[in-house]
Amino acid sequence: MLKKSFKRRGGLIPLLFLFFIFSYSSAFSNNNDKCKTCHIIESDQNHSFGCIECHGGDKDTKDKNLAHKMMFGGKNPSNKFDMDKTCGKCHYYQIIRVKTSIMFTNTGIINKLKKALATKENVSLSFLMGIINKLKKALGKEDNKIHSLNPGENYNEKGIPATFYDVTIDNGKNYKVLLKNGTNFVLTNKKLPFSNVYEKDGKYYLIKKRDGKIFELKIITNNTNHNIIGHERLECYTCHSRTVPQCYGCHTFYDKRFETKDFIKKEVTNGAFYEKEGFRIAYLFPLGVNHKNRVSPITPGCQTNLYLIDEKGYFIAEKVVPKIDNKINYKFAPIYSHNTGKKALKCEECHYNPFFAGFGYTLFSKNDKAITGKVLCEKSATGNLDSFITVNKGGLKTSMTILREIALPLNKDEILKLIKPSLCIICHRSSDDKIYRSKLDYNIDDPLHRKYLK
Repeated sequence: MLKKSFKRRGGLIPLLFLFFIFSYSSAFSNNNDKCKTCHIIESDQNHSFGCIECHGGDKDTKDKNLAHKMMFGGKNPSNKFDMDKTCGKCHYYQIIRVKTSIMFTNTGIINKLKKALATKENVSLSFLMGIINKLKKALGKEDNKIHSLNPGENYNEKGIPATFYDVTIDNGKNYKVLLKNGTNFVLTNKKLPFSNVYEKDGKYYLIKKRDGKIFELKIITNNTNHNIIGHERLECYTCHSRTVPQCYGCHTFYDKRFETKDFIKKEVTNGAFYEKEGFRIAYLFPLGVNHKNRVSPITPGCQTNLYLIDEKGYFIAEKVVPKIDNKINYKFAPIYSHNTGKKALKCEECHYNPFFAGFGYTLFSKNDKAITGKVLCEKSATGNLDSFITVNKGGLKTSMTILREIALPLNKDEILKLIKPSLCIICHRSSDDKIYRSKLDYNIDDPLHRKYLK
């Protein structure tokens, strides 16, 4: 009797176990989802579980309203309001990184809008100041350090928060080749580690994330093109950018005759924005001093003229240029154009052409001792749209504001350093020439050079 009972229990326990496993796995599979009644479901191998695990809702009903009642974020469960409850269940570290990234917090946008539009002189700008307040309210942040790391974190000997190495390793857990803690990661400009670039035995490597293929990164050294005296402050992409997108003459309209959706309020509101531009070019491009005190390409950002149109189609304000530091200046910004290539600009392209110095499509007047741009604009302080540096009666005038900390247009000495080498490049065309291994001497006095340099 005991033996029989034991046998029965022995057969029953595995069955119960299998039933439990089957029931549990069914809850996390797509097989019983009634979502498939209306939706075509194509999930990848990393997300082959039930729809409700990410989207929420009720998978056991065919009633549309009931099924969708408790969904997260509608069609986008990864939106910022719900991502903790959806993606965050499995991807905790990635959520932390997203929340502290500058693209999530929009800190840069907010700060530059504040700097560019914080003026009370032009009452027609009040609606734009409302955008700043809406952004701050939507993000739930009031300070300017919302993307910074927690000050209480422990830092290692390299000055990097210790937790960041863990985050880097976690981000790489699905890579073909796994990097381990202790790997000598290459750091970004912000001193944060790349998750797939590292140093080993004095060499640098990049691992392709999908297939694990390893590439040795070549370090550029002892190249005469990169050892020219006077080029120490150049960014690599200053010479190696073939194009830089530039939009001149931005005309922004706020028209009360139309409606548009306010994505913060999530409702249709009165008034709509639309925009027109003067002209657009990709080459040539001006240079300036960026936020790292290095010489880089800059681009209009933006040459904004504001228009306010009432409900009847009348202009309440027309061609209003925001004031910065109580001056009407068009704005420029340093830019990395994301098209860095092996082929660089030729020396004469940059040193022969005043466009690179900020003079635009240049007109020279010997009698007036003047240099101006060709494209006119009555709202510009210089009277030109394509130039932010002019010369009048021998005097240099700058009329632009660069919206980056410490960033500036080229000053008089820097412009001379840019233009004067053109006297030498006519004959000394190779970067191997020994004259470029030291500071150029424009006071050289011999019969050969006297007529060119004096």
